[in-house]
Amino acid sequence: MVLPTNLHVVASNVKKISWDKMQRRHEKGLCFYCDERFTLGHKCWTSHLLLIKNIHEEGKGFLEEDHLWTKDDMQTDVISEISLHALSRWNALRAMRIVGHIFKKPVLVIIDSGSTHNFINDKVIE
Repeated sequence: MVLPTNLHVVASNVKKISWDKMQRRHEKGLCFYCDERFTLGHKCWTSHLLLIKNIHEEGKGFLEEDHLWTKDDMQTDVISEISLHALSRWNALRAMRIVGHIFKKPVLVIIDSGSTHNFINDKVIE
C-alpha cells in the first residue's frame, strides 16, 4: 500500500454550532447543518464527519468554543443517541467493510452509501 508522504491534514469547512443555536434549530425542526426541515431519512446536500465522544467519564467533558462542557451542563432530553443496531449495520447490502491503516495502526472503515451521517471514533483522531 502506498501512503502519502505528507500526512499533515488541515481541517476545512469546519462548522461549529453553539449550544443555543443547536437548541433553536431543534425546536424549529431544522437540520443542524442545512436550512431544510429535518425528517426521517433527511440527507444534507453535503456530507459530514461527526465525532461521538464519551462524556460520562468522571471529570471529563468536551470543548466547544472556549467552554468545557460536562455532563452536568447537558440536557438529557436533547442529547442524540445512536443504537447498537445502527452502528452494526456494516453487513447491510449497500455497506462495505474494509481495514485501513493510519500511522501503521489498523482501523475498521465502514462505508455505507445510504447513511445520513458519518462517525469517527475519538481514539482514531487522537
